[in-house]
Amino acid sequence: MSEDVLSWISQNCSFSSLKCLSVLLNCDDHMEEQPHYADAAVSFLRSFPPLDELSIVGSLEPSILDAILTHHGSRLENLCLRPTEEGAMADRTGLHTHQRAITMIFTADYLTKICVQCPQPQDLTIPIKRMLSSPRETELYKCFSKMPRLQSLFLVLDCSNWRVFRDPTWTDPPSYDVYDREPFQGSFLPYRKKGQLREALMNCAVDERLARPIWETITSDKTGTRLRTLRLWTTGGAELGDEEDFIGNPSTVNHLSRSWLIREVGEGVDIRELGRAARELRYREMRAHPHSKDYCDSGATEEVFSEGVAGEGCE
Repeated sequence: MSEDVLSWISQNCSFSSLKCLSVLLNCDDHMEEQPHYADAAVSFLRSFPPLDELSIVGSLEPSILDAILTHHGSRLENLCLRPTEEGAMADRTGLHTHQRAITMIFTADYLTKICVQCPQPQDLTIPIKRMLSSPRETELYKCFSKMPRLQSLFLVLDCSNWRVFRDPTWTDPPSYDVYDREPFQGSFLPYRKKGQLREALMNCAVDERLARPIWETITSDKTGTRLRTLRLWTTGGAELGDEEDFIGNPSTVNHLSRSWLIREVGEGVDIRELGRAARELRYREMRAHPHSKDYCDSGATEEVFSEGVAGEGCE
């Protein structure tokens, strides 16, 4: 919905009985500028009565999140937040790349605000930025243990790093050595470096040895109701901010980028990889035809969203 449509709805419509809302916010201004899009989205969300269920996919900014929490947070039992932005766009000449906004990243502060202002969610879908399994990333998982009614959690493990290409203040991490700063595969693009490829592969490598500690971090000190289900969807591996900029071998990245369903079963835990059969078949085909580019689908996407456990309405 455009800025004008959002404004018109908030000014002219009434939905006094509405309890559930699923909406795609698309601040796509490469064709037409929408400088007041966030304000229009805030007014739109405040025009509804406090909701029981809310799914927001697309352009999300801190002011929009604040409107969700202050106006709807106290009642929400099912919350899905999937911030996304479109990739870089070329102008009509095809020579210039228009840099788009960077997708909102949920920090520990944002997650803490959700914990405080949304005490009711039993079902939550939200992205987590992968950061090489660092202590900063672990702190994000710990935030969910403070949600007393949370029973079903769907974490979108975002392995992309759009800032590399679209943030003019981006610099190489201090940890990069001479090898890390070398261009990847002779690329003339300054943002494609070996260190970025190494980090991208490390972030998207989500196996059971990582999935299980994520579950344990959340459940070990969980307050209130026990977590029943955790779903992990790995996405964005090796993306640096351009829809067509996919460093490394897409097939290798997709083979590493696994998704998981973890359930409480009695006194134990059941861990299952989603889309495993499709992934293994795709990998065998890739080994048989190593130069083919036909094996780039994640394979687990359909099963992740059709499992019927969490995050429905976010596809």
